Amino acid sequence: MPSNQELIRRAGSAIDKAALGGERLLSPDQGRAFVDEVLKIGETLQHVRTETLTTPTKKINKMGIKARGLRAGAENTAPTKQKPFTFGQVVMTPVKLDLAYELTDEAMDDNIEQEQFRTHAANLTTSQIGTDLNDIMWNGDVTDYSAAATQLNGALAAGALTMTVDSAADFPSASSGFGFLLIGSERISYTAKTGTTFTGLTRAEDEDDSDAATGDVNHADNAAVTFVPDALFKAYDGVIKLVNSGGNVIDPSAIGDGGMSLDLFNAMLDAIPSRFIQRGAFGDSWRWHANRKTIRAWVRAVSARMTASGDRSIEGEKLKPFGYAWQEDEHIADGTVVFGPQKAIIQAVRTNNIRFRSTNQGVDAVSRDITYYKWSTFAQVKLDEPTAFAIAESISIAIA
Repeated sequence: MPSNQELIRRAGSAIDKAALGGERLLSPDQGRAFVDEVLKIGETLQHVRTETLTTPTKKINKMGIKARGLRAGAENTAPTKQKPFTFGQVVMTPVKLDLAYELTDEAMDDNIEQEQFRTHAANLTTSQIGTDLNDIMWNGDVTDYSAAATQLNGALAAGALTMTVDSAADFPSASSGFGFLLIGSERISYTAKTGTTFTGLTRAEDEDDSDAATGDVNHADNAAVTFVPDALFKAYDGVIKLVNSGGNVIDPSAIGDGGMSLDLFNAMLDAIPSRFIQRGAFGDSWRWHANRKTIRAWVRAVSARMTASGDRSIEGEKLKPFGYAWQEDEHIADGTVVFGPQKAIIQAVRTNNIRFRSTNQGVDAVSRDITYYKWSTFAQVKLDEPTAFAIAESISIAIA
């Protein structure tokens, strides 16, 4: 497997750097090469099913087995026609995504990369696009949270990692990918919520916030709490949203102590219709998906048993619950596990409409000595069979 650095280099090399001045629509060959390399950068994105489009919409036909088709036959009697198959379509309509930034002339002149600066910038840009596509694949959510609002129920002290409010009902289950809580000028992220609390807070998330130097500030009781959405993640729904709305949702709090356990994984497996797993649908692409911190919680849960079987699991079976491997992905929130086949995740990308623009014209650009850059591409994610997936969120992964 090539290193991330090598993948970044290849992605950047898929484009003719000398032609990146002004405005350029990548040729079909450049577009395919660019997409091939960019999708390899995402931790999970490189394993899912990719559909490349040269038109605004693509319909993917599906065919499955509905019921038994065999019937008892009789001599000189025509068999009764059956309808054993199901037919359907997954319609992919990629959405326009932009990456815009500006660089000062001073930064380009004084940069250590010197004449390689443009190449290096293109390589890092393609790396960012691949990383973002992987993030949106999991966390995209077109739900409009911009009107979510409440107020503090008790003062919030500097350094506090839990916040109590009047109601958290209108906010997303975790802020990752969706935006931030805003109290005064401080932006705050959180990893989970209850009906009246936000937990796992990260304070002063906005690097431009004047409070960032000290970390955070105190907020008085009844201070207004609003939500600042991230517009990027409203492009299309991601896997987590799609499984929550059409797949199998498991409540960890109803299983044991709400932490990592075989009972939890068993419940997730039991929720998957047997026709998918027993018939070998989607091949060997079935995986448990979680971030490293959550996977480590499972390692601790197994090692805490202090049994011979537990030791063998750690040493020999690589901690595969029920024989299915883990797929580590940093873009999945703490305490969230998604089980399902990677080949049922469809990532659609248009290869004929990837556009690059750069300009240093205009009064603003000239006065500030900057060059403005913008990349545009089209992408979307859907699930072939949402019911082939199960999700458990807010799993307790605290170290006892």
